[in-house]
Amino acid sequence: MYCTVLSCNVVFLFNGDIKTTLKAQDCPNVKAHFDQANKLSEILTRAIIDKEIWIDEKFEHRLRIQPNYEIEI
Repeated sequence: MYCTVLSCNVVFLFNGDIKTTLKAQDCPNVKAHFDQANKLSEILTRAIIDKEIWIDEKFEHRLRIQPNYEIEI
């Protein structure tokens, strides 16, 4: 299982599997999950930088998303 931590209260969890090699990139079970988690983490980071998504200052456990924001994978 993989994750991206945006704050103490906001964590995105991504899928995974049982790793059978030392490196996730070399494992047929987890490589696709690992690659997708990295790509989604980059998209989320870019969206935060571009202020497309943000953590609500009043309610730190809420993630706010601009209307019509789309994630393309």
